[in-house]
Amino acid sequence: MHGRDIRPLLANPETTEWKSPLLMTHTSRNYGAETNEIPTGDALVASSGVPWYALLRDGKYKYIRTLVAGETEELYDLERDPEELTNLAARPDQRKRLEELRGKAIAELRRTDAKFVDRMPPTKAQR
Repeated sequence: MHGRDIRPLLANPETTEWKSPLLMTHTSRNYGAETNEIPTGDALVASSGVPWYALLRDGKYKYIRTLVAGETEELYDLERDPEELTNLAARPDQRKRLEELRGKAIAELRRTDAKFVDRMPPTKAQR
């Protein structure tokens, strides 16, 4: 596992010293080398009907990118919108934040040696 020791965060959940983003990937029931290549078609949603995705939580913001070509990214302000009802990704005033979180997600995928990172399909905003 390429994680981080979260014991300091568990010991003090209110800490302001935790600066690392949280990365989560959903790759169905595929692990290790099975995730080196992004599947296409039905295999992309095989186990749950949900396509593979990468999610990054950084502070009060949550960024989600499915690994489906042309999909719209998702960006939520979890303090103002804890139920994630308003996707901020298409708002011009959030473009810089979207690009920043997209970059952080890619950096974390590289840090954790996710082999598919350089083969992710372009998002709607990147087309």
